[in-house]
Amino acid sequence: MKKILFLKQPDYELWANNILIKAISDAHTPEERVYELLSHLLIAPNNWLKRTLNETPNFKLWDKLTLKDCLQLSEKNYEEWREFISGKTDKELEQHIFFPFMGEPSAISIEDLLVHLVNHSSYHRGQIITMLKGKLAQLPLTTYIAFATEKV
Repeated sequence: MKKILFLKQPDYELWANNILIKAISDAHTPEERVYELLSHLLIAPNNWLKRTLNETPNFKLWDKLTLKDCLQLSEKNYEEWREFISGKTDKELEQHIFFPFMGEPSAISIEDLLVHLVNHSSYHRGQIITMLKGKLAQLPLTTYIAFATEKV
């Protein structure tokens, strides 16, 4: 049951990130901080996946990417996280990964990490959308309810 729910997460992330990237593109030269936050919100899940696979991350957490690179990384994150989650059982999603956090040895279950990642991305998308205020006729709507709601 958990796995089914967690498989929706990469779908939502790709949907929301694509909406945000289009809005940033439409805003024509928003603040530099927008690009820093967008890069960060896409690099973080990529780096966490590398950690769960015991691989070295390809990026530093605050590397700045181009909009084109962000679009590509969003798609890559979608594909790789979907493949990772698909290959896990509910029990395996309860397993922990170990990492340093604020200078201390720490651990988190994969399922808690997945919850963290969607909250982390939503937080930074909200920051970016706030920065786009006044630069677009209509601000993008990237909430989960907008993604999950079906028209009846």
